[in-house]
Amino acid sequence: MEFHEMILYASKDVIFSVKNFIENPTYNNFLKTIITMRKDLSTEKDNLDLKEIGLKLKSMR
Repeated sequence: MEFHEMILYASKDVIFSVKNFIENPTYNNFLKTIITMRKDLSTEKDNLDLKEIGLKLKSMR
């Protein structure tokens, strides 16, 4: 499982964010995990927030 492999390389924040998403896989937790990973990988630490990247989906009926 990738989660166990990432424990070797990812920061503590990323590990716990992914863990939270796996245990509670909501759209909001997915976006939080993406932002946490971007902060870990990027020099631009705060260039996105949840409001900017969240999709506004219309209900499908």
